[in-house]
Amino acid sequence: MTTTFRRSALPTLILLLVAACSSTPGDSPTPTDVTTTEPTTTAVPTTTTSVATTSTEASTTTLAAAAGPVLRLAGSSVVHTPTGEVHVEGWVEGPASVTVGGVDAETYDNPGARTDFWADLTMDVGTVDVEVVATAPDGSTSSRTVRIVTDPSFVRQFAFITAVDPETSTVVADYAEWYTGDEAAAAAIEDGEGSGDGTYDLDFYIRNQNDRLRTLDVATGTEVALIACYPNDDGPCVTTESVGLVTFADLLDQPGTALDTEGWNWYGTGEAPFWLTISEGVVIQIDEQYLP
Repeated sequence: MTTTFRRSALPTLILLLVAACSSTPGDSPTPTDVTTTEPTTTAVPTTTTSVATTSTEASTTTLAAAAGPVLRLAGSSVVHTPTGEVHVEGWVEGPASVTVGGVDAETYDNPGARTDFWADLTMDVGTVDVEVVATAPDGSTSSRTVRIVTDPSFVRQFAFITAVDPETSTVVADYAEWYTGDEAAAAAIEDGEGSGDGTYDLDFYIRNQNDRLRTLDVATGTEVALIACYPNDDGPCVTTESVGLVTFADLLDQPGTALDTEGWNWYGTGEAPFWLTISEGVVIQIDEQYLP
């Protein structure tokens, strides 16, 4: 199956206030009172029953306390980077403190007690598993792991994806150039895209003067990180969600089905550009570029 789409005007992002409700463990069972009309013969059984019931109650309480906060990571669980600079983010359902690689992450609270977090890391060359740990006020914890692979030979290429074929594990890419800040203004004005007074108001600019299309192989298991917005207080907006190549192709065919099939709205809807991480000519990571 090959999915092809046409680029059009980029959608306007509507920022949503979102929240998620945390769950509360159920109550532990209460021991049953034991009575008898023959104290002499039933004293030991009564004591035994009481101990067994108390043990059950303690066990239930322990299990409830061990169920830590719901921790969600944004984006891919494996990150490939040529520079070692990595941004890790996500959210916790309910109040929590978060560490990333043993270091306190930046956090901020949201309505409904959701806790968003992020951390910027600088990694050495090689592969490292970074543990993300969320700790609730009651001391219970949950953890997730992000594998970070740093290799200076990786190439990051900015492009529009015009087609996807999961059967052959390929994408068709239209390479472009991405500028920010002063470089964006200079490039836009040079291309005649500035305003009438010779200025440029946006903080980014995309130059695409070459219509050549390239068919690229995609490594097995490559994740595609899409810009997502959760509705109805189910999660944050804007965040990133990771999907496989088959799901990516399906969403390109019908972008509006993301809410029904994935539980979130797809911000880019196939019109936004992407960053391709390429190793020896093969795509190993695909990240959608957020456009304000």
